[in-house]
Amino acid sequence: MMSVHKRPIQREVIIVTCGDKTQRYEPADLHMLNKKTKEPTLQWVLLRSFIQNQGIIGWGDQASADNVKTQKKERIRKLKKAFRQSDDPIPHVKGEGYKCRFTCRAPENTL
Repeated sequence: MMSVHKRPIQREVIIVTCGDKTQRYEPADLHMLNKKTKEPTLQWVLLRSFIQNQGIIGWGDQASADNVKTQKKERIRKLKKAFRQSDDPIPHVKGEGYKCRFTCRAPENTL
């Protein structure tokens, strides 16, 4: 007899504060979940990178910075919609790199 052990699905969650509003998000909440594979998209992976780097991806991390540039248009659209903002939520700041205009963090043991 053979048993199959399924890998438990680990839920990724972030908490975002924008102005005086704080909200909990999962990848699906921000339309950053691949519908076929049910895995987070590159957009979510980049958002996770911002969280892990205190809201900034600088030019010193060239691979991440290149990914940010490539994904910029789609990222802006999704985050503007989610946070009801008209400005780019993660603009490029001269001398620093891409910097979040919002505070984001991962609750313990989630990312």
